[in-house]
Amino acid sequence: NGTGKSFLSRMMFEYGKNEKVIGKDKLYLAVDCTEYKKDPETFARNLCGTAENPGWLGKANGGMLFFDEADALTPSSQELLFGYLSTGQYRPAGASERNFSSTVRLVFASSRPPEEVLMKALARRIPISIQLPSLNERTADEKEEMLVAFLKAEGRRMGVDVEISSKAFRCMLEYPYENNIDELKACVTSCCASAYLEKDPEGIAIHMYHLP
Repeated sequence: NGTGKSFLSRMMFEYGKNEKVIGKDKLYLAVDCTEYKKDPETFARNLCGTAENPGWLGKANGGMLFFDEADALTPSSQELLFGYLSTGQYRPAGASERNFSSTVRLVFASSRPPEEVLMKALARRIPISIQLPSLNERTADEKEEMLVAFLKAEGRRMGVDVEISSKAFRCMLEYPYENNIDELKACVTSCCASAYLEKDPEGIAIHMYHLP
């Protein structure tokens, strides 16, 4: 856990929008499958919606659905997803005779390979499988690129330019993050929030004393 699965899926979505493969107005929706481990009926209702209110497949039409902790999906939930991937269609609750169509990119994340956690038919419908290394298994260049990307993303979210001292940058790179990328992101958020209190009109600057 914490290897950056949700971050990667979000970057894939943003890249698709930048390359105009995904429309600018399309949605990215994230689903925590553990919330539905004991409630597949609610999962089905949220996935397919009703004839009056669209579910995830309707809302994310043309966009992306990210299923985190996919190993928590029940067999019935997997069958629903397999049916959609096979036909591109789904049937909302209350639409007894009419199927709806949508085009949604589905991304599944798990700490284990898909063939170990999903039924064979559904796993075979997943054309690409990516294994992400932990943060501490990544090269120094990869860590640096990731840290720069997080700083820029947080700056965009806050609407400011973010600078960081070389000493603080090196310290953030060399720290052994036990919770992997999630802890690194939390560190960036905390530093930016602290530095924001000293914000000048041109942006914020992170120094050693801002580190948690």
